[in-house]
Amino acid sequence: MLYLMETIVFLCNGEAEYYSKKGIIKNRELPSLIKSVISSGDYYRTSWSCGNSKLIQVGDRAYLQRSGNNGNQPSGFIAAGYVIAAPEDKQSRLFGSKYTNLSEAYIFDYDGYFAVNLQIDSVVDFDFTLEQKYLKNLPPFQGINFNFGGSGCRFNSKAASSLDSEWEKHSLIQQRQGRGRSLVDIFFEQGEYFKQKNEYQAAIDAYKLALEVDLKYGKAINRIQNWESIINRKRDIYQYPKSAVEPQHL
Repeated sequence: MLYLMETIVFLCNGEAEYYSKKGIIKNRELPSLIKSVISSGDYYRTSWSCGNSKLIQVGDRAYLQRSGNNGNQPSGFIAAGYVIAAPEDKQSRLFGSKYTNLSEAYIFDYDGYFAVNLQIDSVVDFDFTLEQKYLKNLPPFQGINFNFGGSGCRFNSKAASSLDSEWEKHSLIQQRQGRGRSLVDIFFEQGEYFKQKNEYQAAIDAYKLALEVDLKYGKAINRIQNWESIINRKRDIYQYPKSAVEPQHL
């Protein structure tokens, strides 16, 4: 059966504790940690609670939403990525018959809560969210529910592509202000660096890495087409044509 990708919202309470490799931090500090990993040219991978949701699949779009009890704090999205498979030996479906129907994304948690693995490729600072208040005023989001009862809820599929578009614009603005980072732009910047040095193939390889993050990233697609055309023209110039008359051997 064909599975259509869903967009899943995971809640991130700023005051809750997060167990990082460097020790326990508050969730509000997590964007800085994610930024540092993305800036190094890698995805940020983590497991995240999904409440009682049992339908999440590998490949689903994932958003982290700032949550909490303080009404004065902006409620909105702070990070985006995708659901990925948990390590094979830690997948929940291997630990008892009641878990066998869960997807490969679910990781076994001894506390009894459901959790899935995420791969995050873009983030903004905790206080600079893509606010729900802003989104609700846009035509694509009229009548869309933003009140999620818990972590792991599905976002309305009718507005999912619009959310992706608004997130792309918002994260780029924040990145320019030093308040966010996106892996697709990291790879694109690498491509631009190699382009300036006329290292054509290295530039193309970097742009292709950007497309692995976002297949629809137009700037990378255009750059690849341009530079592959240049490489092909240079190759044609330096190829010597075969002689039209074969030498005769006596």
